[in-house]
Formats: sequence, structure tokens, C-alpha cells
Amino acid sequence: MGAINIRHHLSEKILIEGGHIGYGIRPSCRKKGYATKMLSLALEECKKLGINKVLITCDSSNIGSRKTILNNNGIYESSVVDEDNIVERYFINLKEEWVYSKRLKLRRAMAYDYEKMFSFLGDERVYKYLLNKPVQHPKDAIKFLRLNDPNSTSKYIMLVISKEDDRVIGVVSLAKNLEYDAYELSYSINYDDWNKGYTTEASKAMMEYVESKNGHVRFISEAAKENKGSIKVLEKLGFVHYKDSTYTKRDGSVTFDSEIFIKE
Repeated sequence: MGAINIRHHLSEKILIEGGHIGYGIRPSCRKKGYATKMLSLALEECKKLGINKVLITCDSSNIGSRKTILNNNGIYESSVVDEDNIVERYFINLKEEWVYSKRLKLRRAMAYDYEKMFSFLGDERVYKYLLNKPVQHPKDAIKFLRLNDPNSTSKYIMLVISKEDDRVIGVVSLAKNLEYDAYELSYSINYDDWNKGYTTEASKAMMEYVESKNGHVRFISEAAKENKGSIKVLEKLGFVHYKDSTYTKRDGSVTFDSEIFIKE
């Protein structure tokens, strides 16, 4: 009556337009609930494989497939244009990956969080020392957020949320840097939440979480020499100076003298 397949790992193209699960139902067996049940059973297998956030896509014209996804608690994220088709992207959350500290809770950042993140992703003050430019409109954030695999164990991008009022205050990222054989720490925090200790608290919680998953690891981070606030955060976290360096914003607009810090 049909077939279904599960992709354990996603290439860059499949991450955008394909997803973890693909399925098909013979025409004579459609509209009988089989696709919904097939997908439900496949999701159970995804749990066993450790795929916590399952990406599924369908053409915007495929009403039956959209219903199947929604029947399994799919959350619409965004749409992309593939040649002449509009492809809709949905995520099904099988397990939320929470990290907790005294005042904060962290989970994987998703592209459908873009509106909650615009307060800092669109702020030039926050992006003064970051590689990219701030986004101009909330939906601009979707383009790069959907490039990140929310199940990756080599790149964690976590939304930082206040326990007190459930407000999103920033993101913390730990990504594997092969050159240094280390996880590289970076962060963006809402400007109005600077100087409250949130960056240090969230970063410490994330570093401890990554070590709980991967054993003892090395951490690195880079900060512009004039960015005294960021250097202070790294020192509080136990990082030490490794070497001097420089980096240039991706648009080439400015180059900073910097320091690379390491925590063994």
C-alpha cells in the first residue's frame, strides 16, 4: 500500500528541501489514514535513532501530505522555492533538549523562533563585534537558521530563555572547530540584558552540557581586544589567553585585532 524511509543524516540540500522522512501511498489506499499511521510508526523509529526534531517537507500543493504531517503534530517553519514548486518545511518535536541553570533554560534554536530572536539579531549594537551584519527584517533570520541541523552533536545553537518570564534573551553556540580540535563558543545576547551575568551563566551551562554528552573536551573562543565585556566573560569561564590574532567581518567592512582564548 505504500513505503516510507528514514534518513539518519541530512546533507545540506536534504536539510533544506528533503527532510528526515519520505513516504508514498498508492492511489487506491489514500484518504484512509494509512499515511498518518505510517508516519507515526516512523517517528517511533526516529526516537530510537536519537532524532529529536524531525524535519518533513511537502509541496505546497500536496494537501494530503500536509494533513498527514499536521496529524502528527508537525509545526510549520517556512517555505522554500524549488524550481517551479513551493516546498513547505515542518518539524515534529519528539523530545525537547533542555539545559537548565539557576535563572535560565536553554533549548535548540529553531527557524520558527525567528520573531522571538529579532530583538538581538536585528540590533547593530549586539552585532558590533560579530562576523555577520544584523538582519533587517525578522524573516531574514530564517535563511540561516534553517541551515542548522537541530540534532547535530558537533554544533549546538541554543536559545537562551528567562525562567522568570519565559522571555528569549539570546543564543549561545558551541560548534566543533577541527583546526583546534575544540568546541568554539560564541553568543549573542539582547542588548537590554547585558551586564546581568546571563552570558556567563548560559555559556557555563552549555559547556557543562556538551561535556556531559561528549566527555571532557577543549573549548576555544575569540574576542576583539576592544571588546572588554566579552573578554571578561571568557575569563570568568576559566578561559586563558592562547594567542593574538585578527578577524574581519564577512562584508569586509572592518578588521579587529583579537585574542584567541582556550579552556582545556
